[in-house]
Amino acid sequence: MYTSAAFFMLVLETLAAPITIAMYNWNNEEAILYNGIVQIASCGVSTVTYALIGSTRIKKWDRRFVFVLGLTGFFFFHFCHYPLPFYEGPLTRPHLVNGTVSKDVGGCSYEYDWCDYTPRVPMFLYLFNFGIIQGVSYPFISAPCNTLLSEILGPRKQGTIQGLFAFTGSMAQFVVPIFSTALFESSGYKYIMVYHLCVIALAFFMVLMLRKRLVPLELVPTAGKATKYKRGTFYRM
Repeated sequence: MYTSAAFFMLVLETLAAPITIAMYNWNNEEAILYNGIVQIASCGVSTVTYALIGSTRIKKWDRRFVFVLGLTGFFFFHFCHYPLPFYEGPLTRPHLVNGTVSKDVGGCSYEYDWCDYTPRVPMFLYLFNFGIIQGVSYPFISAPCNTLLSEILGPRKQGTIQGLFAFTGSMAQFVVPIFSTALFESSGYKYIMVYHLCVIALAFFMVLMLRKRLVPLELVPTAGKATKYKRGTFYRM
């Protein structure tokens, strides 16, 4: 789950500018400025969401349910950003000036063949998903994920497991930008959305399959509850 969130955030950070240049004909300066503004808005939404998680009844919700809410937001984001056939398109090529492309003009590069058949995600949908959906969904994964891991491990040495947990996010920072950039240059953002949807679907499946294990460690069994150990079963009265 944490890895799926890391994948998602890294793709946004890496490809937000080139994707918006191709889709909305923004030049380099506009892409950096507008995406920066949306990122600030998204950070503000995330800050409010973290505050709500920490100060309201949300912190008492079942963390598995919170995971599902966050993954649902991620799924909605990527499904909307898949180049659906009823979106407007194809993407616009840059205007040529004396047979050359000006650096100050946006548009889908002539180096990319996929521009001729790829539709454009509506701008309002991109801004809403990036600013609001992403801002709400990420805290619903990040906050309970870190907390639940420590509760599952309980009062024991957590260094190795916590290190592996952090390692997955670090590996995502190394692998995802390289892989996603190569995929964007070869086929656009279509298959980037596909592999992210697959990662999110896998995370959904893992939450479903491991739902009985995604609970805090109980050192003292509940009274009257059967508890198995290596020599059989005992009941705490």
